[in-house]
Amino acid sequence: MKITFTLHFFCIIAFLLLFCPFYDSCNGKGMKEKAAEVTEAASTLETNPNPIITEVEKPIPEVEQPFLNSIYEFIDDGATQNALEFAWLTVDFFEVSFQEFKADIKKSVTKNDFSILFFWLKNFAFLLISIFTFLNVILCFTSKLTFVYRFSKWNMILLLVTIICVFLEGFFEQLSQIKWGYYCFFINSIVIFYLSKKLQKINPDSPD
Repeated sequence: MKITFTLHFFCIIAFLLLFCPFYDSCNGKGMKEKAAEVTEAASTLETNPNPIITEVEKPIPEVEQPFLNSIYEFIDDGATQNALEFAWLTVDFFEVSFQEFKADIKKSVTKNDFSILFFWLKNFAFLLISIFTFLNVILCFTSKLTFVYRFSKWNMILLLVTIICVFLEGFFEQLSQIKWGYYCFFINSIVIFYLSKKLQKINPDSPD
């Protein structure tokens, strides 16, 4: 009973982790743009060391942000993407005709650029991860533990696929772009895999 309750808990946590930051595809590029702005500002000061100050701006007092808003921004940072956002990109893909998609892939392959292919493969993997995680939340409260075991195993495989695609799609520049949601979800999937396998050994006659 204790193992079953723990499995329920981790399946629910897995679903909630889908809303947490997984990746920041613009992190490296954003930092380069910011560095370029600083360099430009420095060069402006060098060419005009004595700028004319026409008006002194009053400092804007900082408004303390409510605690709940800080927690919400920590969980759903606008600069990062979570698993559901990646999955939704795949849903948007179905609005594009297959001929257009095929033409884009063919064009990129001709240029030996597989970034578009890896980009869509990553998003499709996240769509499957989201579906399997949602199904596990439902199935963990039933006797269908075999499916929970299988879906958790597929989630780990698909998560590894997304990691590979992240490195190959062309947006990855530094390890800090991979956010804590990635690590937590993978560890959580391992726990679900272990618990569901253990429960199957305890109840080998449970229906598939």
